[in-house]
Amino acid sequence: MNQNNTELKPMRIGDVADYSIEIFKRNFKVLFFLSLILYVPWIIIDSLVDSYVITNTFGLFEDLFSSFENYNHFDYYGDFGNYQSTAISNLFTLLNICYSLSIKVVFQAAVMKIVYDYMTKGRTISFSYKNTFKLIRYCFKYMWRMAGYTAIFYIILFALYFVSLFVGAIIFVFLLGIAFTTAQEWIMTVFIVLFALVVILGMIILVGFFWVRLIFGNNIIVNENSSFSNGIKRAFQLSKGSFWHIGISSLFCYIIYSLIGGMVTGISVVAIGINNILFYTLYSFGQVLNAVLYPFVVVFITVLFIDAKVKKEAFDLELKLNKMIEKQKSELKKEIGEEKDD
Repeated sequence: MNQNNTELKPMRIGDVADYSIEIFKRNFKVLFFLSLILYVPWIIIDSLVDSYVITNTFGLFEDLFSSFENYNHFDYYGDFGNYQSTAISNLFTLLNICYSLSIKVVFQAAVMKIVYDYMTKGRTISFSYKNTFKLIRYCFKYMWRMAGYTAIFYIILFALYFVSLFVGAIIFVFLLGIAFTTAQEWIMTVFIVLFALVVILGMIILVGFFWVRLIFGNNIIVNENSSFSNGIKRAFQLSKGSFWHIGISSLFCYIIYSLIGGMVTGISVVAIGINNILFYTLYSFGQVLNAVLYPFVVVFITVLFIDAKVKKEAFDLELKLNKMIEKQKSELKKEIGEEKDD
């Protein structure tokens, strides 16, 4: 272990970003190796499947538009390739869920432990295969609790999404019926556009609110050794009153993360229909690059988690007090040892 002089204090958005980048750079070798073992292999397979499905779907729409232009009948259901593409896509969606609730949460737990030790104890893990595999084995003990919390987390978010969408649709139909009988055509068009924007904005705010309130749950499970049910309660406590700070900071983090790998993935879209091999290569490279950078997202959220503890629970003072107690204990043991020698 390498020691670092760290001192916790309340942070602004820029401070969180700077600290996260510093931790990511200082622990890059270990984080890169963790990604290489636990994340990159799956991403390579997943990206190849995604690129196959994308190119197949693009070919489907090309055939569809061609049939419209030539006034030919287009048989979607008779195309075996479409069935095959859909089956593969559904299978990998299921496998991706299984992976996200098993190996991926172990990967996240390992990154969280690295960040927590760095910030609270000033320790950086010396890179070695032995240390890395030891950390991975240790983090498997959190897998089932993190899997349970992650499943609940996404069930809540998807439920909120669909409920808000359903309620918005009912209100839209009701108001549209009133407007249809009383308003002019241009007024109805403006009304439909504005209402759609309001519904989308409302859904983003609602889902975003609960995302912010629950995002610290896995950190609580790993770094406080808590149950997943207590993780929900503690997550709400730590994020209370900090919606905008956590939300804007997280958005800033995802912008940084998406800009690099997202540019390569965006460029690969241009190659669809021109050269499939080039598209597969660029798309896969962009996804692998995202996988290598993904630990930065976990680092950022863990820094936010510790910052929330500092602001809500004076965690920085608690650490200072613990260090003072440890120092006094070591001095006392030293004095006792010297008296025995005398």
